[in-house]
Amino acid sequence: MESFKKIIINIDWYFARILRWMFETSIYVALIFIGAMVLILVFQSLIEYGEGLSDLSMSELLFCGLLLILILRYIFIIKRTSVKWYNAITKPFIVIASFAVITSLFIGVIAIPDIMKGSSVIRSLTQTEVNILQVISFSIVLLSFYIAVPSPSLRLDKELNTSKSDNEKYATTHVSSSNTENNEDTASQSTKSVDEIKS
Repeated sequence: MESFKKIIINIDWYFARILRWMFETSIYVALIFIGAMVLILVFQSLIEYGEGLSDLSMSELLFCGLLLILILRYIFIIKRTSVKWYNAITKPFIVIASFAVITSLFIGVIAIPDIMKGSSVIRSLTQTEVNILQVISFSIVLLSFYIAVPSPSLRLDKELNTSKSDNEKYATTHVSSSNTENNEDTASQSTKSVDEIKS
């Protein structure tokens, strides 16, 4: 009876773990998909007329330049960490998707009461000369690539050991030099005392 109880507990435990894994994996895949869709829609808005660089405004050119800088920065930092390649690829998509979901919820909270009241605040914002949605999407993508960098604790041990050894060498040199100075001061003081006694 006791063994049967343990089997039931183990089955229940592992079944719960499997369900949790399926749930977390579904969320992970969904966030990657949402992040990829946001990036695709952003780049589609850049080439909507199919005229190449001549079709881009100053704000869009600025976005492309900043995005290129942030991507190179991200690659530069990733190469100096122990992050797996698949995590390095998917991390920006997950951050973009997280920002997109939060922003959509925030806009929904504002838009639903506006629609129910019959006012035109949201409509007036979308009909301005500045494309509000494009500005929001640009901000989401740029901020996501900026904060997607891994923790400093994941830096490679080689760099950490190098910095530690440099600090230790500096500390040792500093201590030895200070000890040498103290010894010289003590010796000079002793010599002066002996000279005074002799005189």
